[in-house]
Amino acid sequence: MNDNDDRFGHRAGVRQRFFPSDTRVVEHPPGYTSADFYELGNQLKRLTDSFQKYREESLSPGSLYEQWYNPSASAGPSPLGVGTLLEDHDLGFPCHAVMVDNPTSQWLLIEPSNRWVPPYTLGRIDAVISGGQNARLYARTPPGLLAFAAVAGERAYVAWHEAYLRPSPGHTVAANQISGIPSAGAAAGLPAGATPVEAGSGNVANGVATASLPAAVGKTTYITGFEITSDGATAVAVVRATVGVLVGGVTEGYTYTAVAGATTQDLTLVVQYARGLPGNAVNTAISVSLPALGAGNTNAEVNAHGYQL
Repeated sequence: MNDNDDRFGHRAGVRQRFFPSDTRVVEHPPGYTSADFYELGNQLKRLTDSFQKYREESLSPGSLYEQWYNPSASAGPSPLGVGTLLEDHDLGFPCHAVMVDNPTSQWLLIEPSNRWVPPYTLGRIDAVISGGQNARLYARTPPGLLAFAAVAGERAYVAWHEAYLRPSPGHTVAANQISGIPSAGAAAGLPAGATPVEAGSGNVANGVATASLPAAVGKTTYITGFEITSDGATAVAVVRATVGVLVGGVTEGYTYTAVAGATTQDLTLVVQYARGLPGNAVNTAISVSLPALGAGNTNAEVNAHGYQL
């Protein structure tokens, strides 16, 4: 220690200097507090997050595997045990997006995006988070939905991209804009080979209104939905509309109310089943019936829809 040093070893007239790398030191510019920097950090994070969705988007070509597919042409046994396997291919590159034009009557299930593509959907793009490298394509209808009949000559285009493409739900076009109107059953959204049937009671005044889907030899009748409309009666009436007889001998019931006032419109009852409900046996009709609504009622009508298979 020389004569110019103080008792702490510091040179007289010279301040101790710290460097940013010194973990003991936090430097704040004059006039700023820790709270200011905390809020600034939050703002920067929000700004970064707003651009995050575009971070990995890449429109460069990268690698690509594309094909047109006949949804009725099997490429081998389905690993799922259901549906028709149309493609099973090792891409050799990580897939980050799948582009689909599906101008066919068939649902498609695509891997590795693991997404369903509805019939007659164009411009669909799905992101692939996993970056899987195996391309699989199935013609398969989602569980619980009715299958459409295949239409000869239709083809679907599927492309597996290494590039990151912006997802798009695509858009749906009418079947007759692409390949002509499918068979009657397919056009109505019914199972392949199904024949649509309709029934109506006609207008009934204070009487039982019944719509019966007919029976057919060797076929089962299914009901897909019905509507009941009416005007009121002199007094309020609460009745039980019935649907039957359905499989298992079941007759379903629905409460229906006619308001007081013969010229007042009652609330319409509309029932649409998620799937067709079969009748109790082959060659058996299904009836939808509305009891009489009482004195003063002049209008009541029942309509039913279904198919035979």
